[in-house]
Amino acid sequence: MTEYSKEGCFVRFYYPTNIPIGDIKKEQSRWVRWMPHPNYEEGFASVVSLWLSVLKWAIWFFSGGNLHIPVVYKGAPLERAIKEKFKTVIFSHGFGASRFVCSTFCCELASRGFVVASVEHRDNSACATYYFESEEAKNNDTCTWIRHKKLEVGPKHYAERRTQIAIRSKECSQALDLLHSLNSDSVTNILDSSTFLNDFKGRLDLSSPTISGHSFGGATCLQTLYNDERFHRGVILDCWMFPLKDETHIVVKQPLLFLNSQTFHIKQNLTAMERVIKEPADAIRSVFTVKNTTHESQTDTPLVWGYWLDLFMKKLSPELALRIQNHLALVFLHQQLGLDPINDVGSSERFLSEHKNVLVEGLVNRFAQPAVHKFHPLFLVHFFNPFATKR
Repeated sequence: MTEYSKEGCFVRFYYPTNIPIGDIKKEQSRWVRWMPHPNYEEGFASVVSLWLSVLKWAIWFFSGGNLHIPVVYKGAPLERAIKEKFKTVIFSHGFGASRFVCSTFCCELASRGFVVASVEHRDNSACATYYFESEEAKNNDTCTWIRHKKLEVGPKHYAERRTQIAIRSKECSQALDLLHSLNSDSVTNILDSSTFLNDFKGRLDLSSPTISGHSFGGATCLQTLYNDERFHRGVILDCWMFPLKDETHIVVKQPLLFLNSQTFHIKQNLTAMERVIKEPADAIRSVFTVKNTTHESQTDTPLVWGYWLDLFMKKLSPELALRIQNHLALVFLHQQLGLDPINDVGSSERFLSEHKNVLVEGLVNRFAQPAVHKFHPLFLVHFFNPFATKR
């Protein structure tokens, strides 16, 4: 975290370490809690319009109430050849999410040699976030919390989303600025006075950074790619196109990978996405839809409290859905970056070939799909799938 202000930068870094994978369980005391503060729990409950007690019960039921990410806090960065540097990714979370909601995806990239900076946005779209107003406030652990703001659908909806996406895009560029500072000079982290971040000095490859994001974060990626040409490509997870629906002037020239779930995309969303895919005509585009998945399949949440969206639809296991997504992203990044580890790409391609029955190359309209079950109460569609028409 930089600056004693909400205008500062707040990110979580994921990176590869020297710790052998077989020793990760020996380091459990240094694992990171998935939910770092109860205010995030309250924020999630507000986002999905659930009683907090119900959400807490769901988390306890599925995870035993003590959920940690199997990563080592401040582990020593992986030792590499002097000239070999870490490729870099900036990640933008979705509406009602946080810097840790897509930890599985970010950890996978880090395990393959990337440094990922996951931004926690302060535009009131996160489930919750915070900053410190002064050094004294930090020393007293007095956070200033930024709560999630629900926006009602109406005449002001689009304008407010445009305001938010401008903030989000700026924060993504700030995160890239932070990586440049980290690579060339010392950086002050107001959350931790240690000099640990100096271990990354001169070790980041910022010649061809990637930006990635989920849902509102996907739209943020497209806006940022248009605003900031320092980003060379985008990996877009279930892009929510509403904040860009009227921005026909936004043409993204950089290569893009769109990874879509089966049930999120209505016709209006696909129409706006098709415009980005087709313009400019010579742009590199890869588009995949994973069958039997929902909007939440691309996040950690099905692993935390189970599936909630499209309750009666037969779905892939959360682990398999995430593995397919991660392998698709890795193949795209290896191709675009010209990386050497052929074994990684070969392994990914073999895995995807084994699961080609759930992969569709191209876009899929959720309402064009045949019904999976005859019984699908309308009230459950609206309660468990709030993202389908709004986000």
